[in-house]
Amino acid sequence: MISKSLSTGARKLLVMRQISLAVRSMSGGHHHPEPPAEYKHFRMLKMSEAYPLPNQTYQEAYNRQQAKNNKYLLFSATLLLTAITLVSTTGTFDYLAPPPREVVNYK
Repeated sequence: MISKSLSTGARKLLVMRQISLAVRSMSGGHHHPEPPAEYKHFRMLKMSEAYPLPNQTYQEAYNRQQAKNNKYLLFSATLLLTAITLVSTTGTFDYLAPPPREVVNYK
């Protein structure tokens, strides 16, 4: 029982704690209801069953992706250099240059 020597506030806290423990123990814990009959055949899958296993090592997949990326990089760099060379040799952007200056002789 609750001791008479406790203060009123401590006695109230102790009583509230005992009540909460009693209520918690009456709740029956964490009970999960049974699934309906049409779902009885389902079961929890294991990690090895739920996810596909890789068919190659990480390093093989990484090397293949890097080779593909390197090909794209080489192709795009070649295309850029070709475009720059073509534009500079044909004079496509010459109209952007300022007009030639007139040389005026002040004699």
